[in-house]
Amino acid sequence: MAGSSSSNRPLNAVNLLSAAVKLYRSRLNQLLSVAFTATLWNLPPLLAALVLAGVTGFVITTSPNSVGLVSLLSIVLWLGWIVLVLYCYAKSLMNTALISRLAYGELISHPESIQESRGHLDRKTWKFLWTSVLVGLILFVVSFSINIAVAIAVSLVEGVFGETSALAGLVSLVLNLAALVTAYWLQVCLFISEVPLAVETKNSSVESIRRGWELSRGAAGQIFLAIMLAGLITLPLIILAFIPFILTLIANISLLVVASQGQIPAQAAVVALLMSLTISILLVLFLSIFIIPFWQSLKALIYFNLRGWHEGPELQLRDNSLN
Repeated sequence: MAGSSSSNRPLNAVNLLSAAVKLYRSRLNQLLSVAFTATLWNLPPLLAALVLAGVTGFVITTSPNSVGLVSLLSIVLWLGWIVLVLYCYAKSLMNTALISRLAYGELISHPESIQESRGHLDRKTWKFLWTSVLVGLILFVVSFSINIAVAIAVSLVEGVFGETSALAGLVSLVLNLAALVTAYWLQVCLFISEVPLAVETKNSSVESIRRGWELSRGAAGQIFLAIMLAGLITLPLIILAFIPFILTLIANISLLVVASQGQIPAQAAVVALLMSLTISILLVLFLSIFIIPFWQSLKALIYFNLRGWHEGPELQLRDNSLN
């Protein structure tokens, strides 16, 4: 495994971002079509939840004497909904990873059709779900453990020197900053965890996570900067999607305050908020069609560059694959 040197180093964050934009534009229609499919898989659970909630509420309201039977039926239906969520989420994750595979094929001048790439990844659908679950568990367990350790350490210092001592405050600040840095470093090192599963012949989620970790940990700083810059580009779109909900919340806040005091019924305000929230969620899903390909292209670029950095002479981005 090649070490880092001046002639063999990963792309800096700005170059990664610039290349991601070029890659995004080079196969825009193809990537958007896959992103549309990935986003579409998120709709069935949302629609099913709305229908189940409406039906459950209607039945309970109209048949108050059958609450027990209705509750049992609701539990069964909601368990079925959870299965639907897992299936649809797995399909969405597979199509999202498919974008990274298509982008990587473009980078190595070995482009694939959507059908060809999907044929490779279909059999790994549930592995992408398991990869996502494992990454989430790792982040949760490590973050929870760090927070517990920091809380214990701060309590011990405060017990010895007093809660108001300057040393206790300094120790608390340093430990919390260290915990924050560690949490972000961990997220950065797990950022491309699903890409090896999509691109390589990795047969398990654990292997894919380990592979992504080994490639990323030596370049966490540049990856973090690239993520931050990409976030600054895409965050305004997410904020834009929630403007209807925010405006509705502001418009109805006085109504909700009065309703909380029992002076007027709150149904109108609640319905308005739920409707605006639904609109915002649908807008987020729509904007995701344009955002997902950008992020997955960035992941493919990071993976591509890190492989060149670790495994041999630095791989060069080929201009003809980005035009």
